[in-house]
Amino acid sequence: MEPSKDSIGQSDDICSDSNDAYKVQAQITLQQSKIREMKKTGTASAQEVLAEVERLATLRATLSSFVKDKGPEDVTFNRRAFDELILRKMYIVPSFEIHNGPAGLFDYGPLACSLKANVLASWRRHFPLEESMLEMECTNLTPSSVLETSGHVDRFTDFMVKDEVTGECFRADKLLEDIIDALLAANPNMDIKEQEQHKIIQRQADAFSENELHDMLQRYGAKSPSNPLHGLTKPFPFNLMFRTTIGPEGTAVGYLRPETAQGLFVNFR
Repeated sequence: MEPSKDSIGQSDDICSDSNDAYKVQAQITLQQSKIREMKKTGTASAQEVLAEVERLATLRATLSSFVKDKGPEDVTFNRRAFDELILRKMYIVPSFEIHNGPAGLFDYGPLACSLKANVLASWRRHFPLEESMLEMECTNLTPSSVLETSGHVDRFTDFMVKDEVTGECFRADKLLEDIIDALLAANPNMDIKEQEQHKIIQRQADAFSENELHDMLQRYGAKSPSNPLHGLTKPFPFNLMFRTTIGPEGTAVGYLRPETAQGLFVNFR
């Protein structure tokens, strides 16, 4: 008598290929979804749910041991090679490259367009059907009055500093965090109490005011990451939203929405 499909692999298919971490990760994702569905429908007994939770723990242990057994050279991600690959295969293309366009703008190539379409199709197959969600699509352009009410115009900012020579910009709180990381790494024998004082400052970096950030950067002797011989300007606020005008008169101010769900919050309760 052949085993049923549900019983196959409850113990021996946790990882048919012990060298395939990706397969184990996929099994973990499927197992998590299965447990959520069992709890949601309430059709499974507590013992059945517990058995699936134990199987999930086994899968996670398998993945953990796989990663642990691998040497550092096997798990190191080569970012440079990855960037070169996706550029060479035209997954993404720097926008306006032949006209020296600004950094950070990219176009999707044919393969990336197909990948995006498949991801969206998979999303639409699952969430509206399986999770009873509803899809909506809102305008990217938001009137200033909406974002003034939400506080984005005043508070959706980061503090930046500039290289005094080249004018290159850096995010001030991130720079402070990196400086403290480098300080702690260079002084592994530093007193525990002193280490904790530096870590407290690091954790609070994104909450400091403009003047507080300036004082901290001065305290740690911050220099330009691009050139240690160059000093830095005082921090200044930079609004992260893209501002434009609406209509031919140019008097109505608008922004590209800073959050994907902005339209949902405004139009629905």
